[in-house]
Amino acid sequence: MVLIFLSLGVLFDITAVTLMIMGSKGNHFTPHGVLGYSALLVMLIDVVLIWRTYFKKGLDTFVSKSLEKYSRIAFLGWVAAYITGSLMVLWR
Repeated sequence: MVLIFLSLGVLFDITAVTLMIMGSKGNHFTPHGVLGYSALLVMLIDVVLIWRTYFKKGLDTFVSKSLEKYSRIAFLGWVAAYITGSLMVLWR
């Protein structure tokens, strides 16, 4: 179930980033933009690695410690990108 929600989160984030790019008028490579694109890429890689583990080992398996650590770091980057974007909107 967690894998499905994580995958949906990444899918919705891809949709949101695409819509934000389409709706913005300025440069897409701002510090926040680069942070957001990087966070999305890292989370996309995380989902692919977790799906690969699922297909290799099955549903009731544990991920490796290194993948768990990568997932935590990726999620923190994802949250940081969200928070910086929210703060940018509040202080405009």
